[in-house]
Amino acid sequence: MFGEYIPLGNQFPWLYDLLPIGPGLAAGNGVLIFEIDGVVFVPNICFESTVPHLVRSMMQQSNTQGQRGDVMLNLTNDGWFWGSAMLDIHLRCNIMRAVEMRRPNLVAANTGISAWITPTGKIVEQEAKRKDGFVIAQVGKATYDSVYMRFGDILSIVAATLAGIAVLRSLKSVPPNKNN
Repeated sequence: MFGEYIPLGNQFPWLYDLLPIGPGLAAGNGVLIFEIDGVVFVPNICFESTVPHLVRSMMQQSNTQGQRGDVMLNLTNDGWFWGSAMLDIHLRCNIMRAVEMRRPNLVAANTGISAWITPTGKIVEQEAKRKDGFVIAQVGKATYDSVYMRFGDILSIVAATLAGIAVLRSLKSVPPNKNN
């Protein structure tokens, strides 16, 4: 994602002078999944958790690797946004990902809000902003996939297409103004 990684930074080093981030950060090579006691964790980094289709893609890739993702894990440095509403917004995005995927979401934030979020979006435990601490969560194997996990954005695309068709049909059925 743009922000911690500067696209084309290697080709145009002067881009680093324009932004407060120095060279040395690079895009990853793909999804890394790991297993603890039979539970498969699918991590995402920082603000990747704000992009629904990206998180869904990561969860789907764990399935193609022969392991069904059971738990999402967001590792983040939200210190960039201290004093703004972004810490709360980022937590809310993580809640949405848990609900969309019907998976627990564990958030480990060094200065933001660390939390254990259930598949229904309930925050079981959380740490305050800028407070040292930890969250202990007990998670297990996922038992089913959500509609979004299975079908993605197809329902939204179909709804938008039908709405577009309805608008076009309504415009077509408006009688012409005879006063012209």
